[in-house]
Amino acid sequence: MTVIESEAHQRRREIAASLAKEEATLKAIEESLVAADEMTKSMESILSNFGSRLGKLENAVVPIHRQTKDLQRLQDNTENVLAAIDKVVGYHHVAKRQRDVVGKGVQESLTKYLESLADVQMAVDFFAKNNPDSPELNHVRALFDKGKDKIDEFFQQQVRQSSKVPSPETIFEFLGTQSEGPLGPRIASSEGPKPVPIAEFEPSVTADLVKAANWMVNEAKYETFVLHFGQIRGNILHQALSQYKEFIRVNGSGSINSKGRTLTGRKSLTRKQRRDRGGARGDDDSIDSEIEPFAQTIFAFTRLAEKEVTLLKTILPEHSYKKVFDLIVNVPLDSIGQDSKRFVQHVKECQVKKDYPGILAVFPTVQMLKKEQPEIHKKALKYCNDENRHMFGKLIRDIEMAGANALDAFVDGIKSDSKKTDENLPRDGTVHQMTSDALLFIEQLQSFPEVAGGMIATKKSDGSASAAQAKRAFGEYISKCCSAIVASLELRARNYEDPALKGLFLMNNFNFLINRLRKTEVYGIVEQFDKSIISGFQSSIVDHKSAYVNGWSRVVQHCSIDGVDLSDHKLREREKSIVKDRFKGFNAEIEDIVTKHQRWSVPDDRLRDQLRNEVIEYVQPHFSVFLKTFKYKEFTTKVNKYIKYTEQTLEDEIRKIFDREA
Repeated sequence: MTVIESEAHQRRREIAASLAKEEATLKAIEESLVAADEMTKSMESILSNFGSRLGKLENAVVPIHRQTKDLQRLQDNTENVLAAIDKVVGYHHVAKRQRDVVGKGVQESLTKYLESLADVQMAVDFFAKNNPDSPELNHVRALFDKGKDKIDEFFQQQVRQSSKVPSPETIFEFLGTQSEGPLGPRIASSEGPKPVPIAEFEPSVTADLVKAANWMVNEAKYETFVLHFGQIRGNILHQALSQYKEFIRVNGSGSINSKGRTLTGRKSLTRKQRRDRGGARGDDDSIDSEIEPFAQTIFAFTRLAEKEVTLLKTILPEHSYKKVFDLIVNVPLDSIGQDSKRFVQHVKECQVKKDYPGILAVFPTVQMLKKEQPEIHKKALKYCNDENRHMFGKLIRDIEMAGANALDAFVDGIKSDSKKTDENLPRDGTVHQMTSDALLFIEQLQSFPEVAGGMIATKKSDGSASAAQAKRAFGEYISKCCSAIVASLELRARNYEDPALKGLFLMNNFNFLINRLRKTEVYGIVEQFDKSIISGFQSSIVDHKSAYVNGWSRVVQHCSIDGVDLSDHKLREREKSIVKDRFKGFNAEIEDIVTKHQRWSVPDDRLRDQLRNEVIEYVQPHFSVFLKTFKYKEFTTKVNKYIKYTEQTLEDEIRKIFDREA
């Protein structure tokens, strides 16, 4: 057997062995499949049996489950009903349960008391919804109303207990720190070292008040309590301002502080200054005593009202601000309004009495009110009604209108008085009292140009005036006064029979006016608004001065050499007689005019010297020629009888004019 055949034979044996093995494996698989089929059939039988049993179980359990759920629902409903019954029964017992708690009011905790009232409120809501005609509703509603009243009482009590009137010293120090910073050690007062807070409550009190206020507004729908708050705080503010005003009246604002500080800086004429300048006594002293207290009261009102606004906003609901704040400020504003009427009345009385310097007493008050008004309007009266907000504007207008009427009456008085017979017309032609008084008043007005101008401009516009309008109105008024004075003087001068004295009178007055005006700021105002007034004064002075000097022509006319023949050394008898008559006339005229003019007056030294010098310059040249011409002519044997003056003695004689003691 060859190798190949051997290998083939070996290969066949291996294939046969492998095939036999595979057949055995296939047979095993077939057996396994048969076994699996049998197991599957068995499992299907088991599962089919289990499903059948499970279906039967489900059919048996579902009714039980449903019955259980029904029983659970029934139990829940029963519990709910029982709870509702308990709740309803509880509502019926609320009145009895909370009666003592509510009736006693707030004892220790406001929160607990409000919880009790919330319980009552729920009962009220329940009965109102479910049984509105039940007596139980009336009971719980009455109890709730009682609790509401108790909360209101608690609110009022807390506000009253915490609202104490601060001492005037405390207010003064508060205002001082507001305007100038700390003032140093506390001023001694009845409060001791710890001052009463100004419009401030303890934090715990504030918290309770806020809580009570919110409950009454949101839960009780009850807002009468805010009116009580306004009345209590308004009374405190009124008392504080009244005591502070009296304190200032007694002590003043500068003497009570060791540092000498005042709260408002204002320029004002003192009582003595006004009397020295023509003001009257009596009521003027009285109104002066009211100015500083009134000014300090306004200043204090502004700052204290701001504090009240802060307190108000901390405690009360926003919608009640205006209603409550009007209650707080009504009485203080009424008091301020009554005080202001005294100033209006004072101005009117001064107008009737023609005590025009007396009206200046109220000018610092107007100045202060105008300065404070924006702050008052913006802060202090922010939450007031329109009537209260505009109260200070009306107050200022009332005083300004009275002042404007008085200022107009001053001008009208100058004009009307000059139409009457002037019994006080100075016999010596000096400055008239009217001129002096009028100019003094104008000078006093210059201390308050904004106030005086504002008064006049306000009357013209029938309302408020700007600073520019006030300045223009003041300048026009000063010019109007000067024109009235000039017209009055010219009218008065007509009462003089002597033209020279008439001219001297006008010259003295115009000179006095222009000199006094130059020393004040009024001069610049007059120059700005009517330059013709000053130039008119100057022109009139020159004209009247020239007229006065020319009045000496009655003396000069006797110094004429006309009608005398000087060609011969000796004079004829007729010519001698003419010369003697002229010397005699000259002497008589000089004596007469000098004697008369000595009784006249020129108060201004400069003007007096000018007049004397101009008269000398006018008379002396004529006399010198006349004297030199006839001094050595033999026109008489009694030379000293006719030639009484030399050039020097004539000058000395003329210089006696306007000098009673010469």
